[in-house]
Amino acid sequence: MVCRLPTIDKSYSKSRTPFTPHRSFHTSVTQAIPPQGLCNCAALQAPFILNLIPGLISIPQNVIIISAHLSLVKMSASPPTIRPARLEDVPNILAFIKAAAAEQAPDAVVEATEASLSSMLHLSDTETTARCLAFPLLITSPDNTPAGLAVYLYTFSTWMASPGVCLEELYVLPEYRRMGYARLLIRAMAREAYKAGCSKMEWVCLEGNERALRFYESLGAKRMDDWVVLKVGRDGIMGLAEAEEQ
Repeated sequence: MVCRLPTIDKSYSKSRTPFTPHRSFHTSVTQAIPPQGLCNCAALQAPFILNLIPGLISIPQNVIIISAHLSLVKMSASPPTIRPARLEDVPNILAFIKAAAAEQAPDAVVEATEASLSSMLHLSDTETTARCLAFPLLITSPDNTPAGLAVYLYTFSTWMASPGVCLEELYVLPEYRRMGYARLLIRAMAREAYKAGCSKMEWVCLEGNERALRFYESLGAKRMDDWVVLKVGRDGIMGLAEAEEQ
């Protein structure tokens, strides 16, 4: 791979006299450019070329090399990775859960611990039990940094006589938002739902979180305005379980 550039008057770097090209030469840049992809550039800022070719002396910032032909790499970042969570991911999962709770309900108390999550989550490298009801998916950035989480569980539709999926948690670190990570996590969950033969995916969202609602609607989700979410807490469960027959 060859770059054809005008030769630079080396006296410029000492005397600061005007730049004067006087002949052409070929400079190999094969070691400076990794072989992921190529693009052709007809006019390039000289300082950009100098960053790729070690040993060239400095050129004024406003110098444009016209008609230079240079094969360069398309600097595209590697995509993020999504995988089922492992036991070693539990500390990050708990941190994501606490961060999500702090954003959505600052006064909420997160009772989950690493021990309770380890026993209740379906982790890819541990033996599962009947108590492992939730499936966590982890998304990592191109540099392998944990960046977000989705936790889903399977439900059942009596009307359809088929399974469904409920999204329990979706969280992406602030520095990785608006980069498509949440959409990738939802799609990964959808692939699992499709493989399981699910007839629906569902989840709840805070009514006032219009930004999240618009995002979910962009995925094809619909607001179920004619349905009301009902909840009985732990104390209510105990009260109902222990209530005497009347």
